[in-house]
Amino acid sequence: MLELVLRQPLQSSVDVSELVRSWTPATTSDEVGRQMVTVGSERHDVADLFHIRGDYRDLRSAWQGDLRLLTGLGTGLKDGVIHVCGNVGHRAGYQLTGGTMIIDGSAADDLGCEMTGGTIMVSQSVGVRAGGCGSGGVRGMAGGLIFVGGAAGEGLGLRQRRGTIIVRGEAGDYAGFQMIAGTILVAGRAGAGVAYEMKRGTVFVGQLDPAAVAPPRFHFVRQVGGGYLNVLARLLRMDLQQRLPELSQDHDLDFLSRLERRWNYYSGDHLQLGLGELLVADGCP
Repeated sequence: MLELVLRQPLQSSVDVSELVRSWTPATTSDEVGRQMVTVGSERHDVADLFHIRGDYRDLRSAWQGDLRLLTGLGTGLKDGVIHVCGNVGHRAGYQLTGGTMIIDGSAADDLGCEMTGGTIMVSQSVGVRAGGCGSGGVRGMAGGLIFVGGAAGEGLGLRQRRGTIIVRGEAGDYAGFQMIAGTILVAGRAGAGVAYEMKRGTVFVGQLDPAAVAPPRFHFVRQVGGGYLNVLARLLRMDLQQRLPELSQDHDLDFLSRLERRWNYYSGDHLQLGLGELLVADGCP
């Protein structure tokens, strides 16, 4: 494993978007230390910022420190594991195509934007547009899985095309905005504009203002429960355990049992194609 420990608190933004994607199993700690990154408006060796040891033979890297000013970590990751012990800055996991990112902390804006595969787990909260498209972009995530242990900011799954996003806490406004396909599960309350202008896809919400599902955008279809949803809960649990064995079945995955309750099923957004599915937990305002 390659270990990178921050030498001292960062004072300026550090762009590491070209770093990990260039590593191979033959990459050594000395070679990583000589790589250049942009710090503010200057260029520095990675060794100026991090204590580095180990190697990358097993395609695993561990990062320690307060990395909130580190941008683009894991950009374009194809395989292997990135494990962050601390908070991480914006655009982490950008255009991820495979592999796994585990963040034991929070993540800033644009987590997993435009990813097409792989897995991202964040133990705490994430900023805006997680799993969506970055500012000015037009394509959200098209594959893979994002698991958020805390809350998510607004624009969750913005223009999402495929893939799965699971949030154990709440989500801000406009979750699933202009969603084209894929699945979003928010165990807690979602803000205003959920599934607004969605064309297809499925959004589960634990709590929601009834005004958010009013016609003409959404039409109540029926109550659903059991059968399909029980199977979905089991499949999601198995998928998460396979992708993220670090998760505790008793604690981290207990919320999946809520899928087995009854849900109010709405179709929409009928001012778009109207082929999307919005499911709101029954009895939860």
